[in-house]
Amino acid sequence: MTKSEYLNSLQEKLEKFGKELQEEIVEDYKQHFAEGEKQGRTEEEIIEELGNVEEMIRELSEMDQDRDPDREYKKIERERNCTYIGEYNSIELSGEEADIVLEPSEGNQIQVEYENNGNLESQLQYDFYQYDKNGIFFAGVRRKYSGENSKTKILGKIMFTYQSNFFRKGDVSIQLRVRVPKGMLRVLAATTSGDISACDLEAVELQCKTGSGDIDVSKARLKKVQLSSGSGDIDVSGIRGESASLHAASGDIELNGCEVVELAGSTASGDITMDTRVRDCRCSTGSGDIELRVKGPERVNCSAGSGDMKLCIQGVDGVEARISQGSGETKIYRKGEESREIKGGTYIYGNGACKVKASIGSGDMELYI
Repeated sequence: MTKSEYLNSLQEKLEKFGKELQEEIVEDYKQHFAEGEKQGRTEEEIIEELGNVEEMIRELSEMDQDRDPDREYKKIERERNCTYIGEYNSIELSGEEADIVLEPSEGNQIQVEYENNGNLESQLQYDFYQYDKNGIFFAGVRRKYSGENSKTKILGKIMFTYQSNFFRKGDVSIQLRVRVPKGMLRVLAATTSGDISACDLEAVELQCKTGSGDIDVSKARLKKVQLSSGSGDIDVSGIRGESASLHAASGDIELNGCEVVELAGSTASGDITMDTRVRDCRCSTGSGDIELRVKGPERVNCSAGSGDMKLCIQGVDGVEARISQGSGETKIYRKGEESREIKGGTYIYGNGACKVKASIGSGDMELYI
């Protein structure tokens, strides 16, 4: 597949998500092609780094499923502070084009605040809904279809409106703020173009997906966390848990001050920066840089296509390093010894307890022990 064929396929499949998101993602991918070509990579190599179009579209479609007009929505007035008490084990939120903010709740109450601070015309473009089914609490924002007639009650008056084809989301700021009870089994937050942030949550599982927004998670106790962004950045700090999976198609990933057992981070063209305590760490990037400072690991597995890599292993009595490189340089620094420049292979220091596997295409690598 050529670059032209890849971009045409991407643009065609993004049409159903709206012109704004389509233009943003296509332009971002064009920039990655330009950067890769400057670095001497072929179109095939760049396409492989960016990934399969069908897979990306499938993820966006999953986030966009709440557009289905046949879903059983329970509509309420557009701006409300709502409190819900019930035996819920999961929360599923769809912000569509709205930002989603997750905060801890006092007691067992779910509290939802919806804000649309645009003018009257822009407010009429969106519905806020909530309902529950089989122990799951659903809430979200959906944009009405272009051309859809609607009846809305505002200030005690019934108004009939016809949706305009020329309204753009950029004209309004929309936010869905949800306070989550402690110990929730599963919290899912998805939005096509908004940002997602979560602070001080305590739950078994947290999943966040966004097409082009940023994700920020901090000071949380989560057994399992899965974060995915198309073209936005992912920033995680101060979390405790068993497993963390972070994926950005083209954004950067940064993780600081965390303690997790298993950690996986991947991005096609962004940078990965981590300073954390972890037992099993796996990171990969296509054309970005990797800089890791990991404490007490048993396994570290990293790969970079054309960027640089810097690994600092702390809190271990020794490592077994298996290094594979293309055209760059690899240097190993060990406390009390002079640095060594190597050309790939297996190297054992101390008791070799920590297994390090690193591969790099055309960048440079530094390993600190």
